[in-house]
Amino acid sequence: MKTLLVVLFVAVLLVLAVSEPAMARGGVRFGVYVGMPMYYAPYHPIYYPQPAYYPVPVYNYPPPMPQGPQVPPPQSRPARFFCPSSNMYYPDTQACPGGWEGH
Repeated sequence: MKTLLVVLFVAVLLVLAVSEPAMARGGVRFGVYVGMPMYYAPYHPIYYPQPAYYPVPVYNYPPPMPQGPQVPPPQSRPARFFCPSSNMYYPDTQACPGGWEGH
């Protein structure tokens, strides 16, 4: 028992001797703490609110129109001009003395 007290006393002196220069120079301190803290702050997790999810909008599109067979538009004929005095059409004669008639 006497040996234990001597070892404990030497350990306390050694800790005090080593920690004093460390405190004076602003260095790192080490220590052993025995006992319970006087104040205990329980851990309370932080609960964040759930993210806001907005409902997906519903679009009411009209139904598609029924598609029939694709018919090409009628091809228009080029305008043909008739010359009654020569009894010929425009591409065949270039001049008409009596005037052109459209067909």
